[in-house]
Amino acid sequence: MKHYFRLSILVLILVYKFNTSYAQSTVTISGKANYDQDGTITIDNNGFGCFTTKIANAEVDKSGNFQFKFNITHPQVLGFFYRPIYVTPGDSVFATLTGGSLFIPLKISFNGRNADPYIYASKYDSLKTALNYKFFEYNFNNKLSTYLDLLNANKKVLMKNLEDFSKDHVLTEEFKAYAYNQIVYAFYEQLLFPIIANRIPLEEVPPSYSAVLDQIKLTNDSMVHKSEYDLAAIQYLDYRRMKTGDNEIKLINEYSNGLTKEFLFTNWANSLISGYSSKDSLITKELFEKIDKEVINHESRKYFTPLKDKLNKYLTPLPKKVLLTALIDSMGHKLTFKDLLAKSKNKVIVFDFWAS
Repeated sequence: MKHYFRLSILVLILVYKFNTSYAQSTVTISGKANYDQDGTITIDNNGFGCFTTKIANAEVDKSGNFQFKFNITHPQVLGFFYRPIYVTPGDSVFATLTGGSLFIPLKISFNGRNADPYIYASKYDSLKTALNYKFFEYNFNNKLSTYLDLLNANKKVLMKNLEDFSKDHVLTEEFKAYAYNQIVYAFYEQLLFPIIANRIPLEEVPPSYSAVLDQIKLTNDSMVHKSEYDLAAIQYLDYRRMKTGDNEIKLINEYSNGLTKEFLFTNWANSLISGYSSKDSLITKELFEKIDKEVINHESRKYFTPLKDKLNKYLTPLPKKVLLTALIDSMGHKLTFKDLLAKSKNKVIVFDFWAS
């Protein structure tokens, strides 16, 4: 009887732990959109470029109600209406959307269980927008020192906001570290922007400006697949290439490590696929083989493998059955795909199939 009682207690404990674990892995984000329109809205992983994937969809009904429900195993930064939100397993929050439109709301307010990180995200976004961040419209010619002063002042305001918010709200140390790095790498991203996008010659960059850029470190693996960090890392490599003229492999190995290094190699693989040309097939194949050896993390492989598969499709020759298929040309001559390819080596061929 004692053994049966102990076994029953053990089963109850295991069931409780299982149910608690399951409950903590479920996230619920419901809300109300105050617009006279309905549609489908999404939550994504807040990645950059090819690294952005959808996490969940929700239908907004005629009354503006919606609900996301999905499972995660650890805290993640997700994209909600193009805004990064810090989501933890077990969160249950309610979002109210006002101003703007359904797909681009001006303001989002949050309440509910563990809503403080969401409230901070909304306040951070509003504050950042209110500051003078119009760097896409900024005249950078001979004004980089002024631009640096502007960004330093803005960063100081955002850091003070984080410090003050932390005093009055419940935030984990992990979240505070993320929020701090979000500010820092957004600052770096904006500093790099005029040099990379506007192609300002390095000799025109003030020493004080260069000194800040040279302090950037690409070693913060906790920020990989967060848009601010990803974009700053990619631009920083461009900056280093402008300074040294080194190739991609040397730059990535010299200035990054860990998951950051794997992200940069995967991003480079994506660039190679985006700009793929058959005349460069052998070079691209060799580069992919080198990248393949560098990308070993399971999460990194999730993004790299589809790129590798895409390249293999480009490189795969036509099957023998297709090559030997007999065709009749417009002059009535019989020939095969193999004959056509042999006659038109290293040329682009367009096949126009038709019948009377």
